[in-house]
Amino acid sequence: MVSAMLEDAVSLKHTFDRNGYAFPVDAMPAAEAAAFRARIEALEAGPVGHGPEAQKLYRFKPHLIFAWAAELVRHPGVLDAVSRVLGPDIMVWAAGLFIKEPRDPTAIKWHQDGYHMGLSDPGRAVRAWIALTETTVANGTMRFIPGSHTNGFVAHVEDDSVRKLALRGEHIAAPEGAASAVPVCLAPGQMSLHHLKTVHGSPGNATDARRMTLAVSYIAPEVRPASGRDTAMLVRGEDRYGHWIADGPAPVQEYDQGCARAHRRSMKIRLAAYHGAAMPDP
Repeated sequence: MVSAMLEDAVSLKHTFDRNGYAFPVDAMPAAEAAAFRARIEALEAGPVGHGPEAQKLYRFKPHLIFAWAAELVRHPGVLDAVSRVLGPDIMVWAAGLFIKEPRDPTAIKWHQDGYHMGLSDPGRAVRAWIALTETTVANGTMRFIPGSHTNGFVAHVEDDSVRKLALRGEHIAAPEGAASAVPVCLAPGQMSLHHLKTVHGSPGNATDARRMTLAVSYIAPEVRPASGRDTAMLVRGEDRYGHWIADGPAPVQEYDQGCARAHRRSMKIRLAAYHGAAMPDP
C-alpha cells in the first residue's frame, strides 16, 4: 500500500521525477518491519555477531546469504513501489544493512550513490531505503537536496577517514542547495525511493535507540555494468538483455552458510569492478 501522500502511480512517479526522491511509501505494516528487525538482532546475538566480518555480510548483498534479506528485497510492497519508477522488470544490483548505533556521532557526508557505481544509465535505477526502525532528525536520518539529481554527477573528493562508510570515502565537499535539504522521516515499514544522482547525507545518532535501515539498489535489466562484468538478481518480471551474471542461489535458511561460496564470488566480482581492492573493515 502506498501512503496518502503518494497514493497512486502517477503521483509517486511525478514526485520522484521532480524532486529526485519520493517518500513516505508504506511498504509493509510496522509489525512486519519489527519482525524483520527481530530476525536481524537474533543473528547479531547468535551466529553472526557484530564484528568486521559480520559487517561485510550485512553491508554487501545480504540477500545472498540471509533469508530475512532475500525476503525483504523481494517484498511485494517494496517492488510495487519500485515498479512505478522502473516498470515491471526489476533486478537487484546491491543491498546493504545500515545501522546507526545509539549515540554514534558519525555523519555520512554528502554524496551521490551512483557516482562510482558504473551503471550505464543511472536514470533507470532507483535506491530504496527501507526503515526497520523509525528514522528521525534526532537519530540521524538521511537528508535529500531537492532537485539535485538534475545537475548531473558532481565532483567527489575521497577521504580515507570515512572509508568504512563509503568504500572510497567519496563525498561532495560543499553541495549546492544543502541549506534546503529535506529530512527523510519514516515510520517502521515505510521507505523512500531516490535517484542515484540525488545528493544526500546524514548526521550522527543523538538518541539512545538504534536506527536500522536496508538500502537496496534496483535496476532495470537494460542497464549495463560499465566494467563489463558484474552480478545482479532478477526479482520481478523478465530479463531480456543478459547483461548481468546471475546472483544466487537464494538462501533458504536464516543464515545460509551453504550460500557462502556464491556470496564470495559476487563480492569478488563487485569489489574488483567497483573500486579494485578488498572491502575495508567497518
